[in-house]
Amino acid sequence: NFWIPPSLTHLIHWYKVMCERPAIRVATADRTEESMRTYCYEKESRNEYLLEVYECYALHEEKQFQQLNDDVGRAGVNVYRELSEDVEDRERMAICERGKSSCEQCVIS
Repeated sequence: NFWIPPSLTHLIHWYKVMCERPAIRVATADRTEESMRTYCYEKESRNEYLLEVYECYALHEEKQFQQLNDDVGRAGVNVYRELSEDVEDRERMAICERGKSSCEQCVIS
């Protein structure tokens, strides 16, 4: 989801050609049934899936995520979300790079 200025005609042409490549279509599409049966995430939409994958990294809990999946992980189930505190509470408690309790506070301060 980005915008290319119309004056960059060569870039627009390149982007259109790239979007037609099979590898690009696969990499940017929603998850397949095989992916759902293989990986430990619940979301099928590509954008929601990427957010779900990034969640433990954003909260600096990737080791907890890895341990939970080693212990009780299974395909199609995000045990990190299932066994962690309420998602809203975790989002509210997340620490941004500046050390504040949320990025909204960074913007305000």
